Amino acid sequence: MSDNTKEQVRERLAALREEMKRESLGAFIFPSTDPHNGEYVPEHWKGREWISGFDGSNGSGNHERGRAMDRFALFHRCRRTAGRH
Repeated sequence: MSDNTKEQVRERLAALREEMKRESLGAFIFPSTDPHNGEYVPEHWKGREWISGFDGSNGSGNHERGRAMDRFALFHRCRRTAGRH
């Protein structure tokens, strides 16, 4: 996890929820890439890390707004090393 605190993440998600409600958005996706899908992503394109605190090399954050609840999901690729020498 990056330097984001849990409280900062909560505040950012709350602000996102308010903006989504104001704009009538049902979902918002935070990719871990820039528009060119570059290997090294500039800081200003690291939205997934900013909103969630997850600073892994691959993944996306998705926020959905529903009638009963709002939810944020983080999808990432796991690298297994067990059994490799």
